Amino acid sequence: MKTIVLAGICLIVQSLSAQKAAFNHWSLDFSRGLSLTSGPFTAGYSPYNMSLPVIEFGGRYMMNEFGGIRLGMGYNRIGYTVSSESGAGVFMSDYWRLSAEAVVNMGQILDFYSFSPRLGLLANIGTGLSTLYNDSLKMGIKKGSDEMIHLSFGVTPMIRLTNRVTLIASFRTTSHFRQSRTYDLQSMLQERGR
Repeated sequence: MKTIVLAGICLIVQSLSAQKAAFNHWSLDFSRGLSLTSGPFTAGYSPYNMSLPVIEFGGRYMMNEFGGIRLGMGYNRIGYTVSSESGAGVFMSDYWRLSAEAVVNMGQILDFYSFSPRLGLLANIGTGLSTLYNDSLKMGIKKGSDEMIHLSFGVTPMIRLTNRVTLIASFRTTSHFRQSRTYDLQSMLQERGR
């Protein structure tokens, strides 16, 4: 009798373990896109153009089906033309960021899988470090770059193509704290803050 009970307990534990491992705990992502920087800029610089490229790499670990953590690294090239009356040219600033984020599987919470098992939605919020520099101004990480702390929030709709490949679209907004220069790096900000 003890053998049958022990065998039954082992089968239940294996079944629960198999159910927990039914989803991928680890995932890697790669994103490429564009950004719209809203400012601050030096007077005469246009903040209304889209900038290319935005490149981001990330790794996510889901602790369970509802939540996890993500580490990401991103690069933006921010470039805008200057208004013609100022007589200046074009600037290109390089923006790097490293983030740690909490991830919530909204597709699981909202039960997307009941009507479409291929659709998903993730929401994330996190913080990290950013640096901004401009080679044309002879600035770099050791020569006058702007180091900042950022807070980001985003949503990621997903379409599962296969069990291992998912197509994502990432929409993210980022706010900076302790920013001391404008994005064109031509001016200092009066107050070092948000």
